Amino acid sequence: MNSSTVLYVFTPYQYVEWAAGGLAEPLLSLRLSPGVNTLNLSRGNYTLVVLRAEPNQVTLNLTPYWSVEELYVAPYFSVQVSVGSKTELYAFTEPEFQVWEMDGPAQPSYNFTLLPGRNTVDVGPGTYVFVALNVTRANFTLLPQYPVLLNLLFQQESQFPPVGVSALGLYNYSGTLVPYTVTTDEVLGFFNVSTLEAVELDDPQVRGATIQLNVMLNGSGQYWLQDVLSLLTGNQTTYLDFNVWNASAPNASLRGVKGTGSFVLGTQGQRVFAGSTYPIVYHLPFAGYLDVKESPVEGGTNVTFGYVILQDGDLVPPIQRWFAWVFVPVRGELTVSPFTAGDGSAEDAELVVGGISGGDVSQILASDVRLALFYYNEGITPFPAVYGVGLDTLEGATGVGQLLSANGLVVLVPGVPLNYFLTDHFSPAVPTTYVTVVNWTKAYSLYLRSPFVLEFPPNFTSHGLTYKLVKIETVVDGRVVEVNDSFVEVTPSPTFQNVTIVAVYRGPPSLQLWEFLVLAALVSGTVLLARRRRL
Repeated sequence: MNSSTVLYVFTPYQYVEWAAGGLAEPLLSLRLSPGVNTLNLSRGNYTLVVLRAEPNQVTLNLTPYWSVEELYVAPYFSVQVSVGSKTELYAFTEPEFQVWEMDGPAQPSYNFTLLPGRNTVDVGPGTYVFVALNVTRANFTLLPQYPVLLNLLFQQESQFPPVGVSALGLYNYSGTLVPYTVTTDEVLGFFNVSTLEAVELDDPQVRGATIQLNVMLNGSGQYWLQDVLSLLTGNQTTYLDFNVWNASAPNASLRGVKGTGSFVLGTQGQRVFAGSTYPIVYHLPFAGYLDVKESPVEGGTNVTFGYVILQDGDLVPPIQRWFAWVFVPVRGELTVSPFTAGDGSAEDAELVVGGISGGDVSQILASDVRLALFYYNEGITPFPAVYGVGLDTLEGATGVGQLLSANGLVVLVPGVPLNYFLTDHFSPAVPTTYVTVVNWTKAYSLYLRSPFVLEFPPNFTSHGLTYKLVKIETVVDGRVVEVNDSFVEVTPSPTFQNVTIVAVYRGPPSLQLWEFLVLAALVSGTVLLARRRRL
């Protein structure tokens, strides 16, 4: 090939005009050098004309000028693409790519502009054919989408984190992280306080700590919700607080928020919608649930803050009580996922112990506090995998770590190590079913964590007189059910339930005007005869 050989590149229409002696100019003209010459062209139809070349001196080979990679993108993963120059990246489904490759009219599912270096692109889960145009080599890497969440977790190692139980939307299988998402309309945190002595780290004269249930409402915006039980251990006084923060963006407005509270300034100058109950005296053991529930309404979502007391010294029936409601102007659901809200807060759920308020840290001196975290899914359901610290609240605790009890509860114990990850098989017993067995003089009560069978003898003798079982009645949430057998079996309910069991015995004919209520099957196996009552 001589030094005057030239290559013209025409579109088909330009070539027709040029060949007919018209004035059409080629798209490109290139003086060819001896050896291999490379010309990069966009997709399309071209006519190539080589001037001043001897026959058989020129050989044309078409080589694709793009980088192609087929990848399966799992949920919660992004694609990192490294390129050496600015280019376009197409993400096709397989059928789309087959049509596009044959010069068909298919458009890619996603189209991105890449800059030199590493680029991260997000597509939905599925199998894609990625085409990086005008580059011969591009490197593709799959990346999990939750590094920000893990950074929040790692940052807690150098601070005094809130300690308890949290759901972060991540399983941890021996260091391999697998994401999950839970959306629900209700989140509950179980607490059982048998012992708690705590002082503020910066002011030991202040004695106490909080148990906080924190969760994110996620929709077209994000709102962080707090249901807080404050325990003033110096005088065994408690009160409930709630707080609502707009987490959609840093310093986001609370415009449109209203309810049974008022606007206050948070510790970092943000506006918070908050409220509180009057203080009351509590008695140990003190156990129950904190409860946050959402329901959609016109123009947004109503959030209610509540609690259920199971034990205040003595066992009491479970009654859900709501002490505050708040309207937020977005539709959303309570969400746990490995993502973060617009202001960088984790989309987690937490039941944690921390300082009283304002970012305080409580030093735990003595503790027997048991915790568990649940959401509502056709019943009260534990989160599947849980961690040991909260990521969102500013209050913290020190001097305490966690253990898992035999019945699956998270126990806060002074002097044991702080565990950041607890278990990916969280299955605590759920105390929801309150059973009362009544005789005429006393009621015996308990909460069930497993099926409960109470047997009544068909007859028993006392002081020479024989009494016969007439009937057994159970009252379930106010509904009377007569039992035809001589025993009653009660299975724990997935929701709060109040069950009362009454056995009725009748004496011999000389006493048939008298009826007796008794408690049978005591630990000793004996039968207690109750006071008689006239029918």
